[in-house]
Amino acid sequence: MDHSKYYEMLPKVLPGFPPGVGFWTVVALVITSGSYILLRVFQPKHQSQEPAVIPQGIPYIGHIVGIVKHGLGYYQVIHNQFNLPIYTLDFMSSKVYVVTSLEMAKAAQKKKTLSFTPFLTAWMPPLYGLDSKAMAIMKQNMNYEQGNFGYMHDSYAIHHGLLSPGQETLAKLTETALDEFANIINKTHHVTADLYGWVRHVFTVLGTNAAWGPRNPFSICPSIEKDFWLFEGKFHLLLLDFLPRMTTVGGYRARENVTSAFCDYYQGGIPVGASNLIRERVTTGRKYGLTTETLARLDVGFAQAILLNTVPVSVWMLFYIFSSPSLLDEIRTEVSPLCTSGNIDPTNIRLACPVLNSTWHEVLRVFSYLPQGRTVLEDTMLDDRFLLTKGATVLIPSGIIHADTDTWGPDAAVFDPHRFMPDRKKAPPAAFRGFGGGSLMCPGRHFAATEVMVFVATMVAGFEVVPKNGEIWDIPEPDKFRPSLGVLKPIDGRDVRIERRKGCEAVTWSFRRDSKDASEARKAVL
Repeated sequence: MDHSKYYEMLPKVLPGFPPGVGFWTVVALVITSGSYILLRVFQPKHQSQEPAVIPQGIPYIGHIVGIVKHGLGYYQVIHNQFNLPIYTLDFMSSKVYVVTSLEMAKAAQKKKTLSFTPFLTAWMPPLYGLDSKAMAIMKQNMNYEQGNFGYMHDSYAIHHGLLSPGQETLAKLTETALDEFANIINKTHHVTADLYGWVRHVFTVLGTNAAWGPRNPFSICPSIEKDFWLFEGKFHLLLLDFLPRMTTVGGYRARENVTSAFCDYYQGGIPVGASNLIRERVTTGRKYGLTTETLARLDVGFAQAILLNTVPVSVWMLFYIFSSPSLLDEIRTEVSPLCTSGNIDPTNIRLACPVLNSTWHEVLRVFSYLPQGRTVLEDTMLDDRFLLTKGATVLIPSGIIHADTDTWGPDAAVFDPHRFMPDRKKAPPAAFRGFGGGSLMCPGRHFAATEVMVFVATMVAGFEVVPKNGEIWDIPEPDKFRPSLGVLKPIDGRDVRIERRKGCEAVTWSFRRDSKDASEARKAVL
């Protein structure tokens, strides 16, 4: 239908207005004035005891523009300019307190009135597509007001309980993942690939097979792996929750494809081969009335938890180790005695390789940028100095605390693989936030640590990783502009050649615990 004739009927000049002020000019003025009034009415109100409010260069949207411009680095920009232990940012009608000092972070962790659960549930609907019925179940008693029950309570207990050291579920998950790694690495002799892409595929196979078994959606349909990583790269657009089908550049459709594949996975019940952790997750969800589709959507999030940080951590470790001949030699010297007849005992690697362990922690210190969040459940005094008001959000950007020179020394901005060596001065425990802080420590950290350490140790002991064309290593910059759920990714890729070391061409790798030879080797190293 041609609407042009209706537009032509609109008056070019409105009675009572100066010449040249037409209909659309007035409409624009009305919209602008209305928006201004609404923003003035709904903008956050502040009390004198609250943390200092950071002014906005552009009224109402200045901080939004700052995050678009600087990404996760915006919090550091503000910190560098004002140097406050905690400050307030106004986002339209929302109020956010940003904690930048170690002392304030420790104080926040102790407050039971600052809760992670409502912060988490707030972004689950746009990110995973959970409907109102599912969210009603998840929000029931989510802050434990009525006691220790509810889906969120039980889910938390399952993950922290089953993934604790000494638990059979953790041991079996780790064993299955390392068996999958053995299958891959024993077929690897000469590979030319983008390092990030290759590592990403390896850990996708390890993690998904360990959790969901050999008949998981990623192994049955290779396109699901591609869809998952497309979704992961666009998740921040989904969080905006603005016409996601149109604005997420394929992210919405990719998420729905992965969700559909998990729905198919659960048709007929929990498949044989699924880990005990998955079985307990499903049993708990069914207990509280979650549908198969909701369980599938939650599994998309669980896949993120398994994969999103192990991949970039491993890539950064390989970059720094193989680009430094001296560091490579140090780690090879401590790893090689533990590789007996091709077997690497995971326990020995974690206990007897101080330089490798230190490098792992330094990667987490330098590249962990997640602003850990909490919601203020009721008005709260922090450190007897700062008032945090009910309903506001508290963010603790790990990147700022990890860069604090008072805590880490004048070289805090420098990557130092020996920073966490046993003979070095130790930073306060709360200063290292690579796995979160306080009660929000990542329950999967023990599984992730073993996966990554064994993977890197094997690459160091048995392989050479060099730039594709033999040029000098050029380590990429971290991507601080794209939001991350933990560890920053490289801003671009690097093509490399991966080849067996001389003398390791015929080695068959395995990863079994408590082998006699490996235990003797560990004693020699220690």
